[in-house]
Amino acid sequence: MNVSPQGFYKWLNRDESTQDIENRRILACIETIYAQHDGNYGSPRICAELKANGERINHKRVERLMREAGIVGKAGRIYRRRPLPENSCIKIENLQKEHGMPSKPDSQWAGDVTYLKINGQW
Repeated sequence: MNVSPQGFYKWLNRDESTQDIENRRILACIETIYAQHDGNYGSPRICAELKANGERINHKRVERLMREAGIVGKAGRIYRRRPLPENSCIKIENLQKEHGMPSKPDSQWAGDVTYLKINGQW
């Protein structure tokens, strides 16, 4: 590994860095927030919650800590609309076509009453 024995033992016996201590504390907070919300929260929501609790933290750090700990939020299902079955409404011809364009105001009237239910059908 091209490491001197002195360097290895120095690394092995050194104290934990303040960054590692801080990361462990933040990870504990992340795990509690994750557990409170039944695993539904991902890194953006957890980061927002940490900031709301007064923590000064970047979303990238939250993402990294969650990734290293194997914490993954639940993803929502993708909803795809299925095509509707063929419309069962009665098809009626356009009777206004026979009369042509109206020649003066109030000569032709039309309406839409498809929302009325008659004999149990729309």
